Formats: sequence, C-alpha cells, structure tokens
Amino acid sequence: MDKTYRAIIRLSGTSDTDDRTGIVTVRETGQYIDRTDVEKSLRSFIGEQDQMPSMYSAKKIRGLPAYKRLRRGEKVELTPKRITIHSIDLESYEWPLLTVRINVSSGTYIRAFARDLGALLGCGAYVQELERTSIGPYRLEDSITVEGITRS
Repeated sequence: MDKTYRAIIRLSGTSDTDDRTGIVTVRETGQYIDRTDVEKSLRSFIGEQDQMPSMYSAKKIRGLPAYKRLRRGEKVELTPKRITIHSIDLESYEWPLLTVRINVSSGTYIRAFARDLGALLGCGAYVQELERTSIGPYRLEDSITVEGITRS
C-alpha cells in the first residue's frame, strides 16, 4: 500500500546508514541552500523512478535483510527498485533542517530519498527523524494507544 511519512532531513552531512544512527560525516560546504533551490529539487523527485535502497535497509538478500548481512561483515550488492513519489510537501525549512510530508508507493526508502536529495543539492543529507503517518487507509491520527486498548 502507499505510505505517507513526515521526515526531518538534515542537510550538510552524510551518514553510512542514511540516518542519524550511522556514522555521520559533516560537510562544511560554507553555503546555505536557498529555500527556492530546495523546493525545486524536491519537485524533481515527483513521479516514477528507480531508487537504490540504503545499504542498511531491510531489503532482503537471499532471505536476510541487507543490514544484517553488513553487520556480519558480508559484502552486500543491492539493485535499484522502481518506485513512485506521489507528492512532497515542504512543511518547514530552516538551514540545515527541512521537514517534509511525503506520499510514496510501497517499497520506497525515505532514507534513500534524503541521501539522493542531498546529492542533488550538493551538500549531503540524511534523515534525522522519521514518522509514518499513514499506510493505505490507516492513519496515525486514527490510532489508539496501548493504554486505550487495555482500558476497553
């Protein structure tokens, strides 16, 4: 099913896992990326495209997630996957952080999207925070807490 995420993306650095949990390399580019350039770059991702998953993804290779194989010291070779990005809304931007709401097809990796956005902007990027807000017809705002279930 299609999914919607809210992601906070940090520009001006890269990570080996494409998120803040990995080894982060700060890129001191000495430049501020203008909001207009960010918006233009975001629009370029709308539509169908091939996406290379993050090396530390859950993409299965011979039955085992890529990240588990990497942590075992195995060499991992991934192949691009055809995905669709339906929409991207820029909720906020204050260098070096941008917050987006992104609606995507199944199989899309938001960490890979952030990595690719950083490459396009020439400053590097990785996911700082990620929240799935919907999957198909199921929305986060319609969910109930564990406490809500146990009180019923």
